[in-house]
Amino acid sequence: MRQGPASAIRAYCPAVAAQRIIGPATITPRVQGEAHPDRWNFRCRQVDASAAGQRQPWLPYVEIDSLYHGPDWTPRADFEADVDAFTSQDSWVIEWQYRRVRSLLAGRAELLVWLDYPVPLVMWRVTGRTVRRWIGNEELWNGNREPGLIHALTCREGIIRWAWDTRHKTAELVRELATMQPHLQVVRLSSPAQTREWVASLTQPVTGSVP
Repeated sequence: MRQGPASAIRAYCPAVAAQRIIGPATITPRVQGEAHPDRWNFRCRQVDASAAGQRQPWLPYVEIDSLYHGPDWTPRADFEADVDAFTSQDSWVIEWQYRRVRSLLAGRAELLVWLDYPVPLVMWRVTGRTVRRWIGNEELWNGNREPGLIHALTCREGIIRWAWDTRHKTAELVRELATMQPHLQVVRLSSPAQTREWVASLTQPVTGSVP
């Protein structure tokens, strides 16, 4: 698989962006969202070694859900092709979601940022985000909106129920990944405070390990 400079993926955990992967290159990674729990407010920036660590523009990022969900929540036929095209760039950041493309992403990335937050915090955030989007009738991707709280809480595909049902799955996937992709660095962050500290040190060499 192709490995160009500065690519990334994140392993997914609802609302707190539990995993992203950063692909090949000499970079400082960007991690999804501690300044704001739902978005990528911490951006991974390339570091110009000749500029004494001066931060450079953000890496290209796309929310993988926007590639997967078409109108009326219909899976897009071009999903895999679009993921392949996006991660064929020299630099990229994306969530590590969807079984169909996980191997592709992991093979092309160089860093996985895993926000392994406590389950109560994850559920608080994903519930708050869902309620906010529903009340505000916020458009998500391709005209889609939150279908409602009953759906979110009771349907198997509902985001709140899904977050609860899969709350332990990420750890299993990350440990498997360490065996399948030994080249991939993993940074595990277990609290918002730890995330803030890590982001503050982004000009330093990235280190991390799978527990």
